[in-house]
Amino acid sequence: MELFLGVIFFISGVYVLDDATKRGVSNQLAWAVGTVILWLIVFPLYLVRRNALTQTVSNIDGAEKPNSKRLGFVLILLLSFTPYLWDKF
Repeated sequence: MELFLGVIFFISGVYVLDDATKRGVSNQLAWAVGTVILWLIVFPLYLVRRNALTQTVSNIDGAEKPNSKRLGFVLILLLSFTPYLWDKF
């Protein structure tokens, strides 16, 4: 069961990170990590507010940090599967 939930959290977190990056949301890493940690609250909240977040963005140079997406992916991976791995050891 933990593995199934880990997969759901992982897919949701990666989706939020990718979608927020494409939309230009300024704090995409926080939304993605929040989705993994508090999935039941943050994921639906992001889906409802993502258009409003896109409209209020103030991105001056239009470029994202090169390592932010990689860092987010690693954090999402670790946070998603930690409960499953914790039970195995």
